[in-house]
Amino acid sequence: MARTTHGYTSSPHPTIRHRPPCELVNVHWKVIDDPAAHALATLTEEAPDIPIELITRHDWFQDTLNLELLDVNEDMVERHDADPIHVARRDGFVARIRADEPIPPLIALGPTLHLVDGYARCRALRSLGVWTAAVLRQRT
Repeated sequence: MARTTHGYTSSPHPTIRHRPPCELVNVHWKVIDDPAAHALATLTEEAPDIPIELITRHDWFQDTLNLELLDVNEDMVERHDADPIHVARRDGFVARIRADEPIPPLIALGPTLHLVDGYARCRALRSLGVWTAAVLRQRT
């Protein structure tokens, strides 16, 4: 994986080139009461390669963003789309979205909005043609 000067994985493809048609689904997002605590707990478990100093450097808040604003590692997306375990995770989120079950927000780190948690949710949204997402992000 490519590395940035910040030490976490970086996307070589920051934009989405193809948008499938939208199914007109309404995504029910979980509201996180303490975004900083949620980000810290999630990232220390799911992304231990990210230094704690980067996670705690800025305040966190929940926002709504266009997916195209996120720095997504498209190589990882391609690998996940070819892996049956990750395909099943994506499809599980598609089913939850269609059933109007709440799903957690994505997590993006730093001023580049590097997606560090939520690849299955991001891929599910894309597959449904949904182009906005709840995102926990840092005030930078």
